[in-house]
Formats: sequence, C-alpha cells, structure tokens
Amino acid sequence: MATLADIAKLCGTSTATVSYVLSGQGDRRRISPEMQEQVRKAAEQLHYKQRESAPKNSALKIALLWPDKNLETTIGNVISGINTALQFESTPIELSMVPFGFNSLSSHTALWSARVYDAVMILSPNVADMEILEQRHTKIPTVLINRSLEGYSGVSSDNDEVGRLSAAQAVAKAGEDIALIYNTTQHMGMNQRSRAIYQACKSYGISLDDKVFYCNNSIDEAYELGVRMLRQKMLPKLILCVYDTVAFGLIRALNEGGIQVGKEVEVLTASTSTPQFFARATPSITVVDMKIKEISQRALHLAVDLVYQRVPSPTQIVIEPELIYRESSPPPTIEQTQRLIEYKRKYMMR
Repeated sequence: MATLADIAKLCGTSTATVSYVLSGQGDRRRISPEMQEQVRKAAEQLHYKQRESAPKNSALKIALLWPDKNLETTIGNVISGINTALQFESTPIELSMVPFGFNSLSSHTALWSARVYDAVMILSPNVADMEILEQRHTKIPTVLINRSLEGYSGVSSDNDEVGRLSAAQAVAKAGEDIALIYNTTQHMGMNQRSRAIYQACKSYGISLDDKVFYCNNSIDEAYELGVRMLRQKMLPKLILCVYDTVAFGLIRALNEGGIQVGKEVEVLTASTSTPQFFARATPSITVVDMKIKEISQRALHLAVDLVYQRVPSPTQIVIEPELIYRESSPPPTIEQTQRLIEYKRKYMMR
C-alpha cells in the first residue's frame, strides 16, 4: 500500500507537503499549483488510498500495552517519554494504559480488530509474545517499544552497542577480572545484551564462561546474591549487570559488607529506569543509558504517523545508547585505555 512518504519521494518533496495537498490545504499553505498537481498525479499513479481521518475535534485512541511484572522501574520512564510526546502532538490523543501478563498477548482481542484503538504501542514483549505477534499480525498500526520484529514498526535501543560499551569499560577497568550477572528468564532485550557483552568480551580474548552469576530482576534477590558473593569471597574487580534494579540490590549488599564500590569493586549496569535514580544513589551508578524516555517519545509520534500514513509501514528507528560515567565505575585512565587496546591487539594476533 502506497504511503505519503512514497508520494513525497516520487515528487521530490516532504511528506508534510503531500499531506497538506491531499487534505485540501494546498492553497492555504501556499503550495504552488504545479506541485499540487504533481502530488495528485503521483497519488493516482501509486494508487494511494487515503485513510479516513478521525473526525474534527475527535481524539485518536492509542493504547500502551506494558508487562505487569519485572519492569516496574522502567514504566515510569516510558510514561515520562510519552507524556513529553503528548505535549508536542497537535492531534488530540486518548491514551489507554493496558497492563498484560507475559505470554498473554493472544488474549488481547483489540490487537486483531480495528474497532477499539486507532494504534497500539507494546512495551518489551517477551519471547513467547513476540512469537504470537509473528504468527498473527495485528490489524491496527502497531509500534513495538524496545523490540524489533519483521513486519512491525518499532523504536528500540541498540542492544548490541549496549553490550560493546559495557564490555569495553569492563575490560579497560578490570582486565579479565570481571563477572556478568545474567537473568535466565525469557526477556529478549536482556538476553540480547548478555549475548552482546559475551561476544564483545570474547573479541578482547576474554571468556565469561566461568564468570556468570544468575539472578532475576528483583532488588531483593540481587541483594542476596551480593551477600553470597561476599561470604564466598567471589568478588571480581568489576561486575556487569544487564538490568538496573540488580545493580541497586547488589550495591546495597556491598555497602553493608564494607566494600568501597567504585574503588575495591566496580559496578556497571545497562539502564532503562529514570536517570535520577542512578545519579543520586550511594555511590552514584555508572550506566549504559538505553534512552528509554526518548524511545517512548519517538514511539508515540511514530504511532500517530502510522495512523495518518505519513511514514511507511513498517518503520524501524534505532536509538544509540550512551555510557554515563559516575562513581561506581569511573572513566578509564590513559593506562587502562591502553590496556584495552593491548587486549584487542593480542586477540587479533591469535
């Protein structure tokens, strides 16, 4: 199906111009008669079918489906991003918050009907739910938040880059004396980050095969893991966490054990939660910020654009993560950066 973007490309103009012409606003927007005629002919040539817009003063109905477990600290950041997007949208939007249990997307009949919502955003579906989406495509414009699936639009962080940034910091600061805390559940993003960290460390000649600890996303379970690591004297120089609540529980245990986090042991985590949590922790926590607020903001704008066919479907947007240094793992020194280069050089010579 042709989109506004297809017409704009054929005419060498913007999607906004095409939208104004096809909605009858060409003269008011001072678009030349020649361009208006060109746009109309291109639309006819491409067999463009204009979607019926919502009636004037009628709000678009958009739903956010979000997992009801394990992402409690992430959802606040998501809502913050969507709220920011709503402030800049000229289209009135009626937003519905719909929690769902993992492995249950098939029960949300509104996804396979055009009667309830104009568009839907789905936050971090797990492996089984992604399989459901793959087997049965939704009937309404759908944007996956922090996920990528063929045939669907999505806005996500580059999980592979999260892994590369994490591994580079770990190897520079601690060499081979590092550990990874891994979640064994079916969380696609965390699994992808773990694999990326593993592969990036391997590119420096470092294997994590015997340096993995297992823990779910619970702060309490991460705290208990920290206590066990202390008791068993299994603390490495640097600990990598693929989810941020784990870092909170772990650091609490280390603090209580008299360990100076950031000096005796460093902690680094991928982060999807509100940045202030980490900036004001004791010590402040170094993170690879996955930009979930920006991702969520872009996701709402994309959902609206899909409804009005201003962009092709599917559209994929990838947001680059950012390593933010704080006290729990300070920036590497010149000597430590050189050590990272040496690890890479030695591995490439093998």
